[in-house]
Amino acid sequence: MNILFLCAGNVFRNQLAEYFLRELTKKHNVQSAGINFKKKYDVPLINIYKKKFYQLIKLFEKHGFKFEKQKPKKITKEMLDSADKIILILEDKKLIPEYLKNNKKLIFWEVEDGVDENRKPKSLEKTSEIIITIKKLVKGLVKAINQC
Repeated sequence: MNILFLCAGNVFRNQLAEYFLRELTKKHNVQSAGINFKKKYDVPLINIYKKKFYQLIKLFEKHGFKFEKQKPKKITKEMLDSADKIILILEDKKLIPEYLKNNKKLIFWEVEDGVDENRKPKSLEKTSEIIITIKKLVKGLVKAINQC
């Protein structure tokens, strides 16, 4: 099964979901991408976090996430077409792009972003809660797809 995780920028929520799914099962192809990808994020994730969110690196590593090879990606038509399931992770259903609203492969997970409206990282406690939420959702997804 081909699973595509999407979020706004592909720098936090869906990167973690992709990582957790890869750790839980090797049976599925998984990738992630951003629906609002910004060119400034076209660098390895570690570079983004070293600049703005250094305190989060240790928190992510505590949950097993490794930054070495991760790099944000922009959504492509090929990704959408090849996916069997598209998991969109956003803080509000109102943010679902028009081109995804009627997609039968879409599953929506309501998970808040790791930054506030000023693009400042949320507290380590709040970020940890978000990480745990994503991990639980991924575990539920694995259970559901293994029953198919």
